[in-house]
Amino acid sequence: MAMKSLLMLCQVGLAAALSPGDCAFVGIYGDQDDFALVLMEDAEGEVLSLTEEYPTNDHFKVSKSVVAKKHVGDAKRGAVLKKADFEADSASFVAPTALTVFTGSQEAPTPLCSINLEAKQGSVNRKLSEEVSVVMGSVLR
Repeated sequence: MAMKSLLMLCQVGLAAALSPGDCAFVGIYGDQDDFALVLMEDAEGEVLSLTEEYPTNDHFKVSKSVVAKKHVGDAKRGAVLKKADFEADSASFVAPTALTVFTGSQEAPTPLCSINLEAKQGSVNRKLSEEVSVVMGSVLR
């Protein structure tokens, strides 16, 4: 009895996606309600969105957000993004209490980086401190 073999060649490609900690807020400019955030990894076509919501341990609900402009999908590691890189008008993000960049939809968002602007001066927000540790860990790897 002759045995036949079947050889299958498959190419498996994993889509690189941005993950939590792949960006960090590095500046907030109060007089212009502007900000600066740096990408820790290439955007590689990912669609980024920005909201004033802040994720908690329980959930992350987004009621209002703006999407990044098309050129942000080509941004490389180390790129600094500002308010002008998002489809935000002059009335958007005026005196925000928090900012979060996320991927996915408003219904199923994946937060990448956040900053809580409500923390009292001189106090350390434990959650923010934990996030900084995660971000710093990804920077040092």
